[in-house]
Amino acid sequence: MKTNVECVSIAAVDAVITVCTGYRCAALLEASAGACLPSLRSAVAASSQVMLLSTGCVDACAQAPVMALSSGLGGQGHEDIVSTSWLGPIGPEEVCTLSSWIVAGSDEPLPPPLTDVVFVVRIGP
Repeated sequence: MKTNVECVSIAAVDAVITVCTGYRCAALLEASAGACLPSLRSAVAASSQVMLLSTGCVDACAQAPVMALSSGLGGQGHEDIVSTSWLGPIGPEEVCTLSSWIVAGSDEPLPPPLTDVVFVVRIGP
């Protein structure tokens, strides 16, 4: 199996998108927004400022499928204030909007419909 993996320090990016790949989230995301996922992967691949990660179940099944967006990383280490927004349920409109936000530079605040599906926000170092 061939993989193309580039090691990047998290300090080198401004935002990290973490996708829950637990059974429920993975199935619902593929069923509802599967056609939009390639555009998200392409947007992240073309950006030097955003990293895409996956994780196992995050126990947010009631809002499934979910993603977390951590921003404010800015390369300054632990002194920065990092904001993490959990988004869900994620559908095709949200995935396409997230892709467009990344392509636009990910410098602006999250636009609707992403702000409409935020269910937890954590701000801290």
